[in-house]
Amino acid sequence: LFLICCFMWFLARKKEKNDKDVLGLVVQDLTAELANRLGYEDDKGVVIKEVLPDSPASEAGLSPGILIQEVNQQTVKNIAEFNAIIAKLNPADGILFLVRNRQGASYVFIKGQ
Repeated sequence: LFLICCFMWFLARKKEKNDKDVLGLVVQDLTAELANRLGYEDDKGVVIKEVLPDSPASEAGLSPGILIQEVNQQTVKNIAEFNAIIAKLNPADGILFLVRNRQGASYVFIKGQ
């Protein structure tokens, strides 16, 4: 069991590193506490946790605290769904995100490095 947990942790860290390296962002699940703090009580998705400077995500105007609701027009409810969709895509071809912040929702297109 310990080895399975370590392997799953390694895969999660590897995937986080890949998203961070290619897109320049790291996401986290939208918990009830986070939704309440950010004003996303009635929404589903993943929250941007970190954006690297001078990355495709940064150049697209994304920042920590923004909610990602769709990836390539597929609804995302949690980090597992986000990772599953991203894994099937080639970031170099570009990825369309539906994002929400306090001003409302909009689509953002990011072309990975």
